[in-house]
Amino acid sequence: MIWLSTNNGISRLNPETGDFSNLNNDHGLNTREFNPRSGIIHSSGNIYFGSISGFTRFHPDSIRIDESTHPVILTELLLFNRPVPIGEESPLNEHISELSEISLSHNSSVITIGYTVLNYSHHKGNQFAYRLLGFEEDWNYVGDQRRATYTNLSPGDYEFQVMSANNFGHWNEELTTLTIHIIPPFWSTIWFIGLMIIFVTGVSMWTYRYRMNLVRVERIRLEKKIRERTKELQRSNNTKDKLFSIIAHDLRNYAGSITGLATLINDNSQNDNFEEMKEYTEMLEKASFQFDDFLKNLLEWARYQTNKIKIEPKVFLLEDVVNHVVDQSSPNLKSKKIEIKVYIEDDLRVYADPNLFAIAIFNLINNAIKFSHPKGLIEIRGKSVGGKRAEVSVQDYGVGMTKDSVEKLLKDGETFTKTGTSGEKGTGLGFDLCKDFVDKNGGSIKVESKVGEGTTIRFTITKDKASSADSAKMKSIKERYFSMSNEEIDS
Repeated sequence: MIWLSTNNGISRLNPETGDFSNLNNDHGLNTREFNPRSGIIHSSGNIYFGSISGFTRFHPDSIRIDESTHPVILTELLLFNRPVPIGEESPLNEHISELSEISLSHNSSVITIGYTVLNYSHHKGNQFAYRLLGFEEDWNYVGDQRRATYTNLSPGDYEFQVMSANNFGHWNEELTTLTIHIIPPFWSTIWFIGLMIIFVTGVSMWTYRYRMNLVRVERIRLEKKIRERTKELQRSNNTKDKLFSIIAHDLRNYAGSITGLATLINDNSQNDNFEEMKEYTEMLEKASFQFDDFLKNLLEWARYQTNKIKIEPKVFLLEDVVNHVVDQSSPNLKSKKIEIKVYIEDDLRVYADPNLFAIAIFNLINNAIKFSHPKGLIEIRGKSVGGKRAEVSVQDYGVGMTKDSVEKLLKDGETFTKTGTSGEKGTGLGFDLCKDFVDKNGGSIKVESKVGEGTTIRFTITKDKASSADSAKMKSIKERYFSMSNEEIDS
């Protein structure tokens, strides 16, 4: 063996293996620092080394070098310099010395691992070296330091390795290892990246299809608008054609009739023929009423066709409006001596525009008068049908209509002129007004007619909910009252 003094104790070199054994204060030396060129071997075999504190003498055979090594065990795990407890929600489900691997979250930026060596004979002088494969390849020789710290490790898998040397400098070739899994954040995982690729692709495809659908919808909307405008222009042209036809034909007929009657009256007044003049005066009065009705219908029809009519719905008592319209129709009723009967449920209230309703009823009554025989009968009925609707009907017992005439009457945009029982003229606008009123109030209209038996026109209208509830309540009270005994009534 070769013995050497140094400034950090005495070392023994084995020339065959190259191993060093180091002796210092922990082994009984009184100093670590020796002087250069101050060593001798005495004839007795003792070796002398001179130091700054005298000399050291020993016989090589008396020095026992411990070449045994001891395993390293892991003692603790610290995150952010705080010990990690053992538990179900902890990275450690048992002591770290019993584990071969651990998993840590990506935000564990400061990791410290504690370790020690199982050498109870002489713990002083033990040395350690460690490294973290996956992060570094070279060993860190840290003397007797018993903790290794790493910061800001990237997500991935690492292997912590640690080894020790005994107090004579002999290293243990058996490593203690710990596999560390740094779990990446979910946004860095393969499945999340895959989902994001699928999501972005899906969003891109959806956006493309959405934009294409918008273009398609806009194209359809424009095509629909063009069709509506075309139909509107066609309706406008039809309305103008119809209006010009009415003005050219029917208005001229009315004006001609009034002018002719006025001429006859004037001629008879000069001849003092009072009987004929009275007859012509009555005919002129009748023609004036018909002409007035015609102008009213023509005005309302024109307003409907141009959508310039303003609808103002409100709750009103059905019987009041019907009776008012009947009073307005009395001149036409008297001229043909027609009786009219009204059957309206008590306190039946409806929700609609009363003015438009009156116009619709007025025209239905006038049509019934027109096609009723003199001294005939007209019946008007109003009743509840269901909880939300009321039905109004106007029935006459006049000439009636064929099935084809009924279908033509109900067909949109179709009107026809038919002469009344007393030669009355019309344009077919009255029923158009009634259909428009019913449509704008969300109702339905029906026509029942038989030739020679008369015609019944029915339409529905929204009933006032509050009044229907009150009526039901009043009906219940009445029923209860009439079922009570005299003693119950008195009490």
